[in-house]
Amino acid sequence: APPNIATPQYMAEYAKELSKKYGLRCTVFDEKQIEKMKMGCFIGVAQGSANKPRMVVLEYYGTDKKQKPIAIVGKGVTFDSGGLNLKPYPFILNMKDDKAGAVAAMHVIEACAKLKLPINLVVVTPLCENMPSSNSFRPDDVLKAYNGMTVEIKNTDAEGRLILADALSYAAEFKPRVIIDIATLTGASLIALGYIGTPFLCTDEKLSEKIKDASKKSLEKVWEFPLWQEYEESIKSDVADLKHISEEGDAGVIIGATFLKNFVNDIPWAHIDIGTTVWSKVDKGVLVKGATGVTVRLMMEMLREWK
Repeated sequence: APPNIATPQYMAEYAKELSKKYGLRCTVFDEKQIEKMKMGCFIGVAQGSANKPRMVVLEYYGTDKKQKPIAIVGKGVTFDSGGLNLKPYPFILNMKDDKAGAVAAMHVIEACAKLKLPINLVVVTPLCENMPSSNSFRPDDVLKAYNGMTVEIKNTDAEGRLILADALSYAAEFKPRVIIDIATLTGASLIALGYIGTPFLCTDEKLSEKIKDASKKSLEKVWEFPLWQEYEESIKSDVADLKHISEEGDAGVIIGATFLKNFVNDIPWAHIDIGTTVWSKVDKGVLVKGATGVTVRLMMEMLREWK
């Protein structure tokens, strides 16, 4: 849906409809609640827009509630102008796609409920716009994340990892067995794998193997990138706990994940960067022309056989 229609509130209403249809538990946090929760990174990104942020939490219980859930976090920037670091033409086009991680996550939990899978699943989707205004967050700002870490801002167009940081920390409070985030995080994914494959990074070998196995069955191509410790040096800050980007511009896919790793509380975690496989100009394999729905098939193949 176009960005003037699919606002954060629209997406929240859509989630409520899903919850009624499939018997999901749905919680929607508005901007005042998000501020009260001290999600400083999320609010920082959202504060420049007249369309206020929402955070949607959907819960599906297909087995004993004592069983730890699986958590999926989906990036939901309903339009990304880049903020004060404004995207130039033509890169600002199709930025309605920046909510694709959230949309995928919602459809995964919908499919799980339809199929009555014997798992417990929690989906967390931070929803906002990234817009330039006199209220926007700025380069050199320092934001305080939900988990208490401080983050130095170097480019307002690297906003997705900021809203994910707070959402990942929130998802970790469910004490899930794993956390998987789905995000149109980087343009660097184009340089890494082109339009054909989706990069992912993972802290757990078993989870990594599950994703690779699901890739073969779903025909959605993925490739694992390393989380080498040396990259942590690139996001050290002199004025905060972390920077959200490397100012050298190197290893964009890996740096994004290296930042996010600070917010998952040592829970087994995978980051899936759908930055370029989210949209296709032509039909190619299972990815159709237009919005591809990438990761929905992948996640469902994995969750159907979850043990």
